[in-house]
Amino acid sequence: MSDAQIQALEEQLISELEKRAINQKVAATGNLVVRDILPYTDLGYTDNYWSVALTTATSYNAVGSDKDLDGKKVIGFMGFRILSAKPIVKLIKFSVGSGATKIKDIWQIEQCQNQNIVEGFTKEPVIYNMNDTINIDAWIASTTGTEKLVLLGKVAEPAGQQIMGGVA
Repeated sequence: MSDAQIQALEEQLISELEKRAINQKVAATGNLVVRDILPYTDLGYTDNYWSVALTTATSYNAVGSDKDLDGKKVIGFMGFRILSAKPIVKLIKFSVGSGATKIKDIWQIEQCQNQNIVEGFTKEPVIYNMNDTINIDAWIASTTGTEKLVLLGKVAEPAGQQIMGGVA
């Protein structure tokens, strides 16, 4: 994707998240902020940086497991970037519901791994509503290890929950 296409995708995602957050009464129009995804805060990583241990070969490994949005935010994903020198993730699966009962999307990312910067973007963002439970899994082949897997997206939530934004 070109830079202009990526920017348009991000603007589309922000617009959809704002619309859903207002319609679902997450926040009122003047009290809504949209920010980047924070790995610990939003997905349950062990820290707020993009690093996850993938320990089971030839299988899906939980990246964000049973993370309940508790009616406090909506979240959307538009792509990924791998910062590891030797990427091991082959698939990223997005599911909704406790125990990952419904698959929203699966991204086959192996074809992106021949680039200098391993990244990819989807044409249709994966969006979770305010009462959803998020499950994200990464499938790896035979090599286990730690992957610096950045999930690109946004969160819409009430101002002050994490950041104030431009609200006075």
